[in-house]
Amino acid sequence: MAGHLIQLQSIDIWKCDEMEVIVSSEGGEHEIVPADKIVFPKVDYLHLWALPSFTALCKDMIAIEMPELKTLELCGIPKLQYLCPPESNHDSVIQSLFHNKVNLISIEDLKLFAMDNLIEIWPGELQVGEGHPAIAFSCLKKLKLEILPKLTHVWANNSACSQGFHNLISVSVQMCDSLRNLFSYSMAKHLVKLQELEITECEVIEAIIAHEQEVDEEIRTNKIVLHKLNKLQLQGLPSFAGFYDAPIAIVLPELKELHIEKIPKLQNLCGASKSNCYNAIQSLFHNQVSLTSIVHLELIDMDNLIEIWSGDLQANSACSQCFQNLISITVEKCDSLRSLFSPSIAKLLVKLNILEIIKCEVMETIIAQEQEVDEEVTTNTIIFSKLTHLKLEDLPNLTSFCKQKDYTIEGSFLKEVKVTRCPKMEALPSALQRLREQYDMHDGT
Repeated sequence: MAGHLIQLQSIDIWKCDEMEVIVSSEGGEHEIVPADKIVFPKVDYLHLWALPSFTALCKDMIAIEMPELKTLELCGIPKLQYLCPPESNHDSVIQSLFHNKVNLISIEDLKLFAMDNLIEIWPGELQVGEGHPAIAFSCLKKLKLEILPKLTHVWANNSACSQGFHNLISVSVQMCDSLRNLFSYSMAKHLVKLQELEITECEVIEAIIAHEQEVDEEIRTNKIVLHKLNKLQLQGLPSFAGFYDAPIAIVLPELKELHIEKIPKLQNLCGASKSNCYNAIQSLFHNQVSLTSIVHLELIDMDNLIEIWSGDLQANSACSQCFQNLISITVEKCDSLRSLFSPSIAKLLVKLNILEIIKCEVMETIIAQEQEVDEEVTTNTIIFSKLTHLKLEDLPNLTSFCKQKDYTIEGSFLKEVKVTRCPKMEALPSALQRLREQYDMHDGT
């Protein structure tokens, strides 16, 4: 019967406790000959959900081909260990969804949820087979992995397999507690279309990009460019120590949104020198980072964050220039952060529109005292020319807006100034204080 379903386009199977396979090789005159294969020529959607007894598409691992399969969603299938079997596998106990990798050529959207025993998504090489030019997952655009407790790596760390993912646009990884990194160095170089990357609640992940011993020399002279990445969200990663576990240049020319939350090992976003990036001070990026397009920055629940920019970071360094296009900054529950930025960095925030600082227990000032004063700098005025909203809330140790007493703060476009539960705050700069009083009067009417 299965061989006659030539018009079938969608397979959606939910909550069938006893189902083991989709295509049975048992039964009378329609029994499948082992050498045969079954092709579903028009199936473009396969969704299998909550199938505790399911082991494979076909029990005897007869080739099941879906040449037009675009979307594959698997959830709650505890017996599956792979999508396709390891090339060296002769163990009939190992369970995989497909017989070979031909089924994985056309997939554009792959979602895997709550697969308790999934060890590896695609083992070994991505080449489909001898005499077959196609590469598995060469069309993949969206990848979502969630609650995969035994997944130790997503793909093999070798350059031969890395070319299969050059069409990836979006990657989301959540609650994969055996995963230590996401991409190899070779793999990262081919992610030329990646736009969104989200990693949340992964207990042991240490870096986004893993170190590769065999390309050490190249690492020392090269850089990684993620040309299209515009959104990066990292949240709930207790073992995470940095974007890459070696100090090389990371270039993210289109990054617009950066959200960092609950990453206790990070102490700043950008190290000032090679000496502190991966030793005493843990930084998200090395100082060679390029993030010149970032517009939205959120830092939440970062208890060990002692500075956003390294204290000895120069205003003209590559890292400081990253934030000249910032429109909004939100800092919340960062209980080791005593100040937000230096005067030299503050002067670079010419496009800042929204500044919110909330529940930072030890925050003493927004703009710290300059550690090294440049004698050639003639102006002591910091102008937030685009700032419209300022919110300071639940800052019990905040005493001033700017520690440097001889600096003047101006902001002519402010519409809202809100200071709440900041008992030690002496006074805002006069320009901000006038606007606050106007806002309070308006808010009270």
